[in-house]
Amino acid sequence: MTIESQVRRTNRNSLVVAVFLAAVGVAAFVWGDGTFPWFVAVALGSVGVVLGMCIVAGMIWPRCHLMLRRLSAFGPPHEIAGAIDAELALPEKVAQFGRPVRSFRVSSTGKFPILVTPSWIVQFGEFSLRIARLDEIQWFYKKTLTQRYDFGVKDRWHSLVVHARSGRADEFTQTESEVDRLVEFLRVLLPGVAYGFPGSLRAEKDVG
Repeated sequence: MTIESQVRRTNRNSLVVAVFLAAVGVAAFVWGDGTFPWFVAVALGSVGVVLGMCIVAGMIWPRCHLMLRRLSAFGPPHEIAGAIDAELALPEKVAQFGRPVRSFRVSSTGKFPILVTPSWIVQFGEFSLRIARLDEIQWFYKKTLTQRYDFGVKDRWHSLVVHARSGRADEFTQTESEVDRLVEFLRVLLPGVAYGFPGSLRAEKDVG
């Protein structure tokens, strides 16, 4: 998977949704038999049209694109995408944390693997992209979020949080074992970068 292929996939799927909503809205408004109130049909059609316009705007202006605008913080989006894709094309230099995506795989966490290239940390999403440049990382840590529901049910989300010198923070979610493995990998890869929660981070600086 590359950024360019993911961008094309996102554009295609989003356009399909936009056209479908617009078509349903128009059909319900023109040929509806009263099943749908007219304002519902207008709302569906309007959402489809607006969504389609946003997608086209993103295809013309990368800074308006759902995925490419994340790259604009590092430079011209298409140039950054090309540089990252060039590194992703070298599997012997890419470390993967998490299993590859399988079709129709359902999981609340860890669906998409985290990829570490010589210069970047990258994680694709359904319609999103998480990214951090290695040489800009100031400190990082493991985060565990526990969500409690009724009847004693709870869910835990594990992630790597990285803070850049610019003040930007990014979070990469995976299974706990993969996050632990990634943290240890980064500790070796980035020996001069602090890690741990703010309290432990200060303690490490004092010792050093």
